[in-house]
Amino acid sequence: MKGQTDWRLQTITNLAEDWTSPWTNQIAPKGSQITVVTVTKIKSGKVLTLPLPNATALMINSSQRSYRNASSLRRKHKLDEGKSQEVTFRDYPAAFEYLEYLMESILTAHAGLEAFVNDQIPENYEYASYRKSDVILEVSDKTKIQRHISLSEKISSVLPDILEIKTPRGNSNSWEDFKKLKSLRDRITHMKSEDRKSAQPDINTIWHALVDVEPPHEQALSVITYFVKHSHVAPRWYEKCPIK
Repeated sequence: MKGQTDWRLQTITNLAEDWTSPWTNQIAPKGSQITVVTVTKIKSGKVLTLPLPNATALMINSSQRSYRNASSLRRKHKLDEGKSQEVTFRDYPAAFEYLEYLMESILTAHAGLEAFVNDQIPENYEYASYRKSDVILEVSDKTKIQRHISLSEKISSVLPDILEIKTPRGNSNSWEDFKKLKSLRDRITHMKSEDRKSAQPDINTIWHALVDVEPPHEQALSVITYFVKHSHVAPRWYEKCPIK
């Protein structure tokens, strides 16, 4: 299969010695690459084999591609060129595609960041915190942390506790990047009618915010980099990532 060293692969390893397949009797020589796969049935009844991807890598790549497509439309329609103070897309489909690409970029960047954070939580880790009162201390295992603790708390408290490092909250540019990304993600996911109305330039609706958004994939990578720098081993996808 082409792309056997693709940076989005979850796991790659190599055989330490020759191996004979019990199904085909073919011999794979020492040093041969082994890629973890997943299989699923498709509607035709066939069984599809897929190389197992790293979710964060997929999302970051998708976010970057969507942002690049939006930027390309902006250049194509020359929104930042010329002396005129009033500009517009030349047709409605281009305007809507531009906004769609930006929303996609934000949502996938946020999803990729959350996937990364959840991956960093050890299986046997427990996190103690006051949930419903200042009296009762609740202990959560990895499953509960992933499901019930906010991404903000995971980034500001859980991961710093695991890695025994200073929280990024209030101490780094990465925290500001996270807040900007989360704010827009929340506004898109929980769209309020007031936030998507027609408005003048000085009113900050979701449409105004999208037009001025910073690259979402870079914001997500900013947070990821903060923790990778304090980890003993960087994820394979991060080391191979061509976007940084």
